[in-house]
Amino acid sequence: MAEQSPDYKRLFLEEQRRREAAEQAQKEEQRRREEEQRRREAVEQAQDRAEEKTRKTTLPEFLDACHNYLHSGLTVQTDATLSTRGDPANATNKLRPENLVLWEDFLAQQAAIWDVLMASDFASERHFTLLHTLEESGEAILRKMMSSELDLHLFQRSTVDDPVTSIIERLYDQRTLRRTFGLKGSVQFENHANTLSPETELEEGIGSMTVSGAPRRRSPRLQARTQDNSQDRPESTAAPRARTARSSRPRADQFCVYNTSIQHRETCIAAYITEYKPPHKLPLGCIYEGLEDMVLDEVVRCRETDTPRDRFRRLIAAVITQAFSYMVKLGVEYGCVCTGEAFVFLRVPDDPRTVHYFLSVPKGDVGGATG
Repeated sequence: MAEQSPDYKRLFLEEQRRREAAEQAQKEEQRRREEEQRRREAVEQAQDRAEEKTRKTTLPEFLDACHNYLHSGLTVQTDATLSTRGDPANATNKLRPENLVLWEDFLAQQAAIWDVLMASDFASERHFTLLHTLEESGEAILRKMMSSELDLHLFQRSTVDDPVTSIIERLYDQRTLRRTFGLKGSVQFENHANTLSPETELEEGIGSMTVSGAPRRRSPRLQARTQDNSQDRPESTAAPRARTARSSRPRADQFCVYNTSIQHRETCIAAYITEYKPPHKLPLGCIYEGLEDMVLDEVVRCRETDTPRDRFRRLIAAVITQAFSYMVKLGVEYGCVCTGEAFVFLRVPDDPRTVHYFLSVPKGDVGGATG
């Protein structure tokens, strides 16, 4: 009897089904492994996020969190009935600069400082506040609308003063950086006025801003330059205008920042001054419109044809005059006008008649994240 030939078609189909089943099983195994890998990665990421919030931060992480969690939480009270009142432009009997010009190399100077920091091990070391703590602090800031000078002081303490103090004290622990930046150990933010005139007494406006009667400068360099320059200015030889006796103490919105020793708080060097103006009194739009290079003698003259932009420029001139006068009084080269929303950094480098300025608006400069 002849031997029956194999059913090749059946065998082929069976083999094909086995291969397909094996391939399917392989795919299922691959899918299972990928799902397991994704699950492990998700768990690891969750653990990393939890650890990030409960571990010290590096300098870049700390600055990023301060911007995102703290400063970005600023909201300004727009209801005038719920905000403090008063004239932010009072520059009565203040030493007034002649010129306001852009601080052109400000960004280059800041970049040079940042390059020094990032080139050191300090930038990757974990010294600073936990992300979780900063996030909780930011939630408290979000619940408070800024409507007064006190609100601005408290906001700046949380978002600038305390973080800056922490950074300076950690930098001081690094011998090389300590020497590079001339640090004494810490910084101290002080207002020296215990008896202050209420804001409602600031009614004289900017019309009586004076260039005479300059107070004694603590810096011999600045004092000598002021005296030399005053000899070339006719108005400085005129009899000083009659003025109301006023305390030489700074107002409640003027603070001096000191480079000070942790061990010896009485050993301190004035580093710069800050002039606080709440944003409802010095709005961001006013700063954008009014801050530019100017000759102050021209700006302070009121005319019937004045436009809103002219008034904005006059307000900016008065506010910067307040800060400049305080800088001269303490003999410091650097100053800042702060509204919470904006920082106008000031410098009087060589010619004491000229103030250099640079505007920084964190939300505009950085945006929603520091990147």
